Amino acid sequence: MKIITNEALIAKRKKIATRLSPLAMVLLLGGLATNIISLRDDAVSPLLFYATLALLVLGFLTSTIATGLINRWVREPRADQHLTNALKGFDNKHTLFNYTAKAPHILISPTRLYAITTKFHDGQVSVKNGKWHRNFSFGRLLRFFADEGLGNPTLEAQQNAQILTKLVTSNLPEAADIPIQPVIVFTDPKIDLTVEGSDVPVLKGKQLKTFIREGTKGASIAADTRKKLISLFNPPPKK
Repeated sequence: MKIITNEALIAKRKKIATRLSPLAMVLLLGGLATNIISLRDDAVSPLLFYATLALLVLGFLTSTIATGLINRWVREPRADQHLTNALKGFDNKHTLFNYTAKAPHILISPTRLYAITTKFHDGQVSVKNGKWHRNFSFGRLLRFFADEGLGNPTLEAQQNAQILTKLVTSNLPEAADIPIQPVIVFTDPKIDLTVEGSDVPVLKGKQLKTFIREGTKGASIAADTRKKLISLFNPPPKK
């Protein structure tokens, strides 16, 4: 299998995360310091009050953004690494693209395209007739500020598939009839997943390879079209 990953983007996001994290700490400590200073006076200074509020709010927001970036781009294995391991062993008719287009993970198989949406959550997660639920746990409570919300993976996967569809139809009209399949993949092996009705396939990471193999029915993508798709999803770097 061919794997094409935007390493420059990963490095850039890592750098941002490692810079925001200490900045968040400075802002939070600054808010704590101004709060302590204000408590020394009998009457709270409006200036110190607003300074404390501003520093704490900015610190919280910066910390939240930094934590999200760290979880996604610094903590390993990253989503792209999980997918690489999950799909290991496929031949060169399969090409995986990570972060090279607006849809984060794209797989070209012999017969179709996959828009893969990854989730790294653990614990008990369920979807029933399109409605998602994540059970409460004390572990989540302890890492409250570091935990990214589940959101609506179905909607996210459908949006990624729409992005991929628009990209293909706008740039390669001759490839517009190639099936595009959205799929949701939970990469954490500790996930306890229950699926009871979903418009989009929902899988554990270890199930992905079997799912791709089962989707080989249909007309094969022509070699020249495959080359055009690869060029489309992996454009040359801007000078």
